[in-house]
Amino acid sequence: MKKLLIALSTGLFVILLTPNMLVSADMIQSN
Repeated sequence: MKKLLIALSTGLFVILLTPNMLVSADMIQSN
């Protein structure tokens, strides 16, 4: 059960982080 919770929180973290990374990369390239 604990492993499932860790997997879910990690997945959510990645889903939230990925768009921010893409936006940052676009900003860096446009400069």
